[in-house]
Amino acid sequence: MTGPPFTSATQTTVTTNGRTLISFAGCNYLGLAQHQSVLKTATDTIKQFGLSTSASRQTSGHTKLHRALERDIARTLAVNEVLLLPDGYLANLAAAQALAKSGIRHAIIDERAHQSLHDAATLAGLDIFTYETANPDEASRAADGLGINDCVVMTDGVFTTDGRIAPIPALLELGTALLVDDCHGFGIVGPNGAGTTALHNLAGHPSIIITSTLAKGIGCAGGFVAASKPFIDTARQYASAYICTTPTSPPLVAAARESLRIARTDTKRRQRLLDNIAAVRSILESLNIPAHTNDTPVFAFTQEPPTKLDAFSDALDAASVFIPLMAYPHGPSPRYFRLAVSSEHTPEDLNALNNALNNAHQPP
Repeated sequence: MTGPPFTSATQTTVTTNGRTLISFAGCNYLGLAQHQSVLKTATDTIKQFGLSTSASRQTSGHTKLHRALERDIARTLAVNEVLLLPDGYLANLAAAQALAKSGIRHAIIDERAHQSLHDAATLAGLDIFTYETANPDEASRAADGLGINDCVVMTDGVFTTDGRIAPIPALLELGTALLVDDCHGFGIVGPNGAGTTALHNLAGHPSIIITSTLAKGIGCAGGFVAASKPFIDTARQYASAYICTTPTSPPLVAAARESLRIARTDTKRRQRLLDNIAAVRSILESLNIPAHTNDTPVFAFTQEPPTKLDAFSDALDAASVFIPLMAYPHGPSPRYFRLAVSSEHTPEDLNALNNALNNAHQPP
C-alpha cells in the first residue's frame, strides 16, 4: 500500500490533490529537512561534487566529505569509529554481516524491532530468535541457552511505531553483544541528541553497536554503523552492504554535517520539540488515548472496534489534519495511527490537532 502522492511539503504541512494539510506524520522531528542553512549547504556542494560519486567508496567513490561526516558522528556518539552507508536499512545489514564475520551465530531480536533488523540477520546467515518486546528476562533466557559469546541482542533504541524507549541497561547486563538501531533516537534524545545510549549514560560502551539513519532526526539521507574500531574495520573489509554500493550523495553528506551541527547546538529547537511532545501527550490523555511518558515525538493509537478506524481517518482528513493510518510491520495492532510531532509545529497547529482529534473521537 502506498501513501497519498504529495506535490510539496514544508516542515509542518503536505500538499496533495490540491489541498494543504497540517502534517503530523513522518520523521522530520527537528524540521531540518527544510532548514535554510542545510539546504544552502546541499546546493553549494552540488557545484563541487555533482549529485553522485557514481562508484563505491572502495574504488573511486570516496570523498573527504564522507570521512568528515563519519568523524562528526563518532564525536557526537563518543565512539571510536563510524562507517557511513547509503541508508539505515543497509547499515543494519552491514553490521549483521560484520557480526557474522566476527563469529556471532545467533540474533536475539525484540519482536517489535524494525523489520530491517530481522532482514539483516537473515541475510547475514544468523539464526533468529525473538523475545517479547522490551522484556530483558526473556532475552536473557534465550542468550543463556544459546551461549552469550555466540549471540547478539538486537533492539530499536526508540521504537519506530510508538516512541517507546528500549531497556538498554538491562539488555546490556545479559553479557552479549548489543546492537541498538537508534534511527528514531539519534539527533533527538539524550544529551545534545546523542541518542538512546547517551540517554542511559552508556555512550561509547565497547559492547554496544549503534546503527542509525540520517534521514529522520537529521533530516537528510544516509545511514551509519558506530562501534569499536576493530568492529568497523571488519565491516569495511567484509560487509558487502558497504563494499558493493554507491555511497550517499555528496550534497546530502555535506547537508547532514550541517544538520548534525544544528541538532547538537540549537537548544531552542530542542526545547520546542520537548514542549510539543508534552502538548501532544496532554491532548491524547484528555481523550483517554494512552500516551507514553518519554521525551520522544512518536505516538501510536488505535480505535475500538477496528471498524471505526477508517471513519476516524476520514474525520481527520476533513479537518485538514494528516495522521497516517498504517499497517506498518511490528506496530501495536494490525492497523493504527502513528502521530509524529516536530519542533516546528506551532500552537495553532497543535490547536488544530486537538480540535480534529476531538471531532473525530466524538462524531456528530
